[in-house]
Amino acid sequence: MTFDILQTLKRELEENLGSYGLESQGNLFPKRSIASSFSTAEELLKHFLDDWACGGQWNRMVQFLAVLVQTVQSVNMELAVFFNGCLEQQRMYEWIIAQQRNRQKINQVLKHITNKGTPPPKIWWTSPVCLRTCLRMALRHLGVSVLCTMDDHHQEVIGYCREYGFHGLVADDGEYAVFDPPRYFSSEQLKLTYKGSLETKEYNLTQVAKGLNLSPDRFFVLAALLGNYLLTEQDLNDFYRKLGVTQGHARYIKRKLENDELTKLLISISSDELGSEYEYSQSLAHLCEFIEDCEHTSLAVRILHLLGKEGPRTKQPSSSSLKYNASPTTFNHFNQMSHFRYIRFIYNRVILENAAVRAAAVAAMAQFGAMCPDLLPNIQVLLARCQMDTDDEVRDRATYYYSILDTNDKSLSNHYIVEGLQVSIPGLERALHQYTLSPAETPFDMKSVPLATVPSLTEETSAALKSGNKSVTVSREESYGEKLRAVAELASLGPLFRSSEPVELTESETEYVVRCVKHSFTEHLVLQFDCLNTLNDQLLENVRVVLEPAEGYQMVQEIPCSKLPYNETGTTYIVLKYPEELGATVATFSAMLNFVVKDCDPTTGLPDSDDGYDDEYILEDVEVTLGDQIQKVSKANFGAAWEEAANYHELEDTYALSSMGSLEEAVKSIISFLGMQPVERSDKVMEGKSSHTLYLAGLFRGGHDVLLRAKLALGDGVTMQLTVRSTNPDIAELVTSAVG
Repeated sequence: MTFDILQTLKRELEENLGSYGLESQGNLFPKRSIASSFSTAEELLKHFLDDWACGGQWNRMVQFLAVLVQTVQSVNMELAVFFNGCLEQQRMYEWIIAQQRNRQKINQVLKHITNKGTPPPKIWWTSPVCLRTCLRMALRHLGVSVLCTMDDHHQEVIGYCREYGFHGLVADDGEYAVFDPPRYFSSEQLKLTYKGSLETKEYNLTQVAKGLNLSPDRFFVLAALLGNYLLTEQDLNDFYRKLGVTQGHARYIKRKLENDELTKLLISISSDELGSEYEYSQSLAHLCEFIEDCEHTSLAVRILHLLGKEGPRTKQPSSSSLKYNASPTTFNHFNQMSHFRYIRFIYNRVILENAAVRAAAVAAMAQFGAMCPDLLPNIQVLLARCQMDTDDEVRDRATYYYSILDTNDKSLSNHYIVEGLQVSIPGLERALHQYTLSPAETPFDMKSVPLATVPSLTEETSAALKSGNKSVTVSREESYGEKLRAVAELASLGPLFRSSEPVELTESETEYVVRCVKHSFTEHLVLQFDCLNTLNDQLLENVRVVLEPAEGYQMVQEIPCSKLPYNETGTTYIVLKYPEELGATVATFSAMLNFVVKDCDPTTGLPDSDDGYDDEYILEDVEVTLGDQIQKVSKANFGAAWEEAANYHELEDTYALSSMGSLEEAVKSIISFLGMQPVERSDKVMEGKSSHTLYLAGLFRGGHDVLLRAKLALGDGVTMQLTVRSTNPDIAELVTSAVG
């Protein structure tokens, strides 16, 4: 977490003084010392100088350092800066590696300037010649303590901090953690803001030790085993081989860790856990710079997909909105975060990357063209250039998107570019294969293909972080659909629309355990009862569930389980036909488990005789809800979808949710009850808000679209104004009545 290092240290000291009955006043406030290194000043300049590659910014550097020193002195802090003057022969190899990396960066900078004519990204920052000397002179001129180590840089810095009672260290080298430093802050994350705060992140070594399950006094052992200038990785090769870790394996682990960290970052951005719009745009900007030097095709494709999905949604402030509320610096900064910046980074991938990344970049640019009308002419020019690409996939995508955007049809762009194909890919392949096996005069119906399940954030995170899992994720409907198609009596019901989560109808410790899964088809409801016999001296036969049908439902078929031995799961089915009146589809059934019991030998499981007796077991009621008949559908551009639905049937009503104590609780309850998909990140309620708007999208069985907008206001409870739009008026009425 980023915080103001100066105010934090000052506040802690005030608290400590207060605990002893002391009070700080003016200049009598005791100094809180901070030790820094040359890398700290270098990182600060990197964030400050946008045009650092042009050179000649020495006056700006001195002005910036003066502001920095003034900021530190304003809270009566003492700053000491260390320069590394050690000539350590053992570290010569590290110095050579560092120089090689700098040379690579410089080559990339020169190539970037030659090809694009724009300032290079800050990740390629390279210290100008004589920066060390100029910094030392400038800091001395400003009255800052400047020190130079002579023998061992890290040990001398830590020794100085302990001897003179320094309370914090700002650096960017993992070796300092071995020496148990005072509070350790990151110089790489250090920024001097326009508000006059010095922000950075702190390395909490206590939490690191807990996470590694390692005592802090064993950090030096871990550092030695990872390799250093005294005991290099080459020296440790024999040791690694005995542990079964090869160099290739180590590189694989390193790549996997990088991928996992980036995956977590992508998911956190997608779920909007980063807070404000400014932080959100900043995160996307960091990803833009990341793909400039990304060597992993899969990661570059995923980032481009995210930029195309989320980039057009970021707010682009107009000059009028910033004219009276922001400084010129703020205005220029927001201009840099505009949509044009995203497009520049995306189009660079078309010029510099391989075919797979170029194809992803074309798709991302099309998203901007579909969602940002002001950018459409520019996007069309870029897509026209992409039609001459050497790869056929890139050319086909560019032609496809250009043709759609050229129609200026918002509905067409929304359906075929923004929303995309939301059906299950394995299900589509299977349906097309079946269609080719039995040719018919009627055209292929996409509604016969099951929808792709929209994963939750938890499911998406766990799936993304599974190592080495390259298989296609199978949805719940596809998994159950395979089992249902294997039952001959259910083959004529058509494609499966939705399957619910299993519902427990008994306690898990009882002698008979029963779970129910509700499968919705276009006109039928299939109740699947999974039964488990936990008695080793009984064999159950002709196992079935007896329902008391609710009004309007018709019993179509019953498929019992012929035999249920001990500790085995058997399945019985009941097929019901939905009522013609949609309001009657939300119902409750009383259920009872019926079966024939035969006593058997616990060791062999064989019945003692052919005779048995009838028995029954009362189950919990089975509830069919509105959510069982609605499939979640993602709407990338809910505003466009809502406008398209202007001609749909609309119902509006107001409700008082008196039992809800907060907006967050109300949002979670509404989503859970309706079973629809929250879109536009509207399931996240900003802290401190007294009003909120929730957007939900779904598809009712039979292929009927349902869109919902709920305006919530917090008072004595929560008041909700609900607006529902659907292609079927009965469905809109069903949703509003179910909520009421």
